[in-house]
Order: sequence, then C-alpha cells, then structure tokens
Amino acid sequence: MRKGCKKVIATILTAAMAMSVCSPAFASEISTNTFETTLQPKERMLCEQVLEGMETKISQELKTEYQKDILLLNSKGFEEKELIILDTDIRQVANLIQELDMDSEEIKKLKNGFLTSRPTDPEVLIANSHSLDAADLGIVSYEFKQDGARASTGFIEKQISLFTNPALNKFYQESGYVNLGNVHATSKVVNGETYYTRPYVMFGAHGSTGSIDAGLVWYQEHNKWMLFMSGARSGWLLGKSYYNNGNSMTKAVGTANGTDAYLELKCSDGKAHIVWRSPETWKIIDEQAAEMGDGFNTTSEIELVRENTLAQGVSGSYLKNVTWRTVYLYSTSKTAKAEKGFFKSARNQFTTYSGNYLTKGTGQGSATNLNYYGETMSLSIP
Repeated sequence: MRKGCKKVIATILTAAMAMSVCSPAFASEISTNTFETTLQPKERMLCEQVLEGMETKISQELKTEYQKDILLLNSKGFEEKELIILDTDIRQVANLIQELDMDSEEIKKLKNGFLTSRPTDPEVLIANSHSLDAADLGIVSYEFKQDGARASTGFIEKQISLFTNPALNKFYQESGYVNLGNVHATSKVVNGETYYTRPYVMFGAHGSTGSIDAGLVWYQEHNKWMLFMSGARSGWLLGKSYYNNGNSMTKAVGTANGTDAYLELKCSDGKAHIVWRSPETWKIIDEQAAEMGDGFNTTSEIELVRENTLAQGVSGSYLKNVTWRTVYLYSTSKTAKAEKGFFKSARNQFTTYSGNYLTKGTGQGSATNLNYYGETMSLSIP
C-alpha cells in the first residue's frame, strides 16, 4: 500500500473513533450523566438504593427525574425505606410539596398519609366488587339515553372537559386536587321512578380496548359524594367501601358538599385504578379498579379526560365553583403539570368552550382561571 493511502485511512479511522467516543446513543443519557456528575457519593448511593428497592422498575428516561424527587423528599425528612414504600408515588408526593408550598407540619401529615394508607392491589379490588344495576343506583337506563327518548323525558346534560392527545404524549396516569364547590340536584319522576340529576367531578380514560369514567358522583338522596367507576366493559361500580359494608349505599363512605378531594387515576397492566384521598389527612377515603384489557398499559395510546358534568339533568340543579388545581400527567418518560399543548383542541360531538376546553349539552356552563392544570367551573340546568 502506498504511503499516501495509509495516511488517509489512518485519518478516517481516527475521526470515526472520536465520533464513537464523543457521541452518546440517546439524548436522555446526556441529561442523566450530567445530573449524576453533580451528585455527592452519598446522594448517588441513596438514589441507587431507592430505585433498586422499588417494586416498580423505572425507565432510563425517568431516572434523572426520580433522582431529583428522591433527593427533594430526603431533604424533607423521608428516609430510604420510606421512599421505597412510596414507589411511584414519589412523583406525586414531591409535586404536592412543591405546588402547595407545604410547611414542615403539612409535609409531616402528607408523609404519614401516603406511607400508612397504601393503595390496594387492583386485582383484589376487582375480585371483591361486582357491577351494579343502573336502576338500583338511580341512573337513567339505556333506553332513555337515546336522543329522542331523552328529549321526550326532558333530561338535560352539560359538561366541560379536557382530553389529552395520546398521539403526542402517552400519558397513562393523572392526579389532581379539587374543591367540590356547592352542589344541588333536583329530581323528576319518569315511568313511576324518581331520577335525580347526577353531578360528576371526575377523570376518565379511553383506550383501544375500552373506556372508563372514574371519580366522584353526588347523591342528593344520600347527601354525599361517592366514588364510582363506569364503562361498557366494567359496568357500574362504586368504591370498595360499598362492597365492604354489605352493599349498602347508606354505609358506603362519602363526603359532604363543599369539601376537598385528591384524585388519582392510573391505567396500567390492563386495568384502571381510581384512588380518592383526603387532603386533610392524605389517607385513602375510597378506591376501585376495573379490568380494561391490553389497551390500558403504561405505553398504550390512552386519551385521559378531566371533566365536570351534570348528567340526566333536571331544572334547578347546579354544580358551582368546583376548583381543580395541581393537576399532573404522568408517562414513562416524564411527569408534567397539565398544560394546553397536551390537550386536544377539537373532538367529535363537542364544541369549543375556550382554548382546548371543550363542552357539550344544552345546560349552562362557565369557567374561569383556565390554566389547564386547574380552573374554577360552574354548571347548571335552567
């Protein structure tokens, strides 16, 4: 080989080696490595031990985010074993401390609530619950939900909603703090049966294998908000407290008009799981789960929903000043405060209320302080 050729080849090989050494495979590795280089040995060890001890294994994309939250919580008094118990709730607890600007006493209460009141295995919840008959729940039966029949019975609906765009972000979980405002539901008799307006403050999820509504429903006849789940696949379900108390509506756990609630809906392992906590103690008030199929996993394209609704509405009913705040969305790659770009600007059967807030129904609705991670909303049936 000629001397000139050897020189050219050597130059090419040197350049190729430099590129392979200097160019990381993924952008996420840059941020992870950069952050990890700032950690002290004790901090790095803590993060490693917590992540290794957690039941849920964290993706490389989320590692830096979890490390930051682990160190934040550790600085607020959470020990290694407590962080392992929190598992993926590390994200929620860290968000709440920062968003609600909690002082030491509030953090102590939050810590105690999340550590001592852990969610039930969804499999156990499903095994111990069963679908309920709509008539027994005071829910208008299917035949009355057809357009013509609905008009003839005079029921009116109104809702204002937000729908995530799963084509852009594969969020599988959402959480938020909500004040339930002021509610009143009137009733009417149809075919000899009394039906009350049903006000809902809720999350929801639509996937390739089913859809689910999950959150709180107001029962005027029982004077309380109660947990529910409803979907074609699951049927109507109430919270586990209903089934644990002899299938009794009067004994099921509920909360009064105007109180605060913290809701979390998680879609994973083919299931949907709704958890309702009290912001007073951060302990679980009630929870429920439903089998949803292969379209409900952490990497599925799931349309998450947040909405307030007056269903089977009767004149004189209202849901006033319901205020959401600190709403977060979760995927395998990020935790994000809800923002406009995550939500659809249009959807079938809905019209635009404002921005990406969508509405339907002939009742009246208004909303203020629209910032996507929270708002104040009122609905009524004139």
